[in-house]
Amino acid sequence: PDWADDGSTACCYGCMATFTLMNRRHHCRHCGKIFCATCCREKRPLPKFDYLQPVRVCRTCAQLCWKAESLLLAIRSDNVDVVRRYVQ
Repeated sequence: PDWADDGSTACCYGCMATFTLMNRRHHCRHCGKIFCATCCREKRPLPKFDYLQPVRVCRTCAQLCWKAESLLLAIRSDNVDVVRRYVQ
């Protein structure tokens, strides 16, 4: 993804905490936005970006990844009821 420029924001995209020497910036590897460590502490593999090992993602992207993983498992196991819930 296109990463936000480090100098483009003075605060976390998630909680609006100001960045300091102690509260550092972290890019979500999925959406590219800038977060504090608390808002970007989840780790997930992102094969579509060639990250096969888990990498830092924000809370929103972590939920998207979890939903995608759950849908993939449901499809693989032929669980039509679960697939139907995700598609609706």
